[in-house]
Amino acid sequence: MGTKKAVNIEFDATQKAGGEEACVRQQLSGVRGKEKGDVVLLFSENWEGVEEEVHTTLFVKEDSVIVKREGPVRTEMEFQRDSDTMCEYETGVGTLNFVITTKELKILLTEDLISIRIAYEMFANGNPVSENTLYVEAR
Repeated sequence: MGTKKAVNIEFDATQKAGGEEACVRQQLSGVRGKEKGDVVLLFSENWEGVEEEVHTTLFVKEDSVIVKREGPVRTEMEFQRDSDTMCEYETGVGTLNFVITTKELKILLTEDLISIRIAYEMFANGNPVSENTLYVEAR
């Protein structure tokens, strides 16, 4: 992955589903690098109720972000401005299929900063499942 740099990450995710709202805020350590022209951000997340860490990789381009998670939860989610994408979400109890509709995608990449804000909705079988926001800042 070329040159690597240690970074501090602010991770903030919100999910609204079924009349409930859940928020996750974490301060994490990670690694920033480059792979095939993409800015890559690697870090591990601690999920409530999950004993193992979830290993997350973000592939960041000027107009899209791919979030790849491995561990007890496995998924690859692609976010593109004003676009729908498909994703599989593998859990310990089975695989779920979703359509992701990206409502907002803001990306700021500098030598010392990665700032990403994503607002998106998830659908299963044409039915809305959740409204989500994801904010990641790495310095």
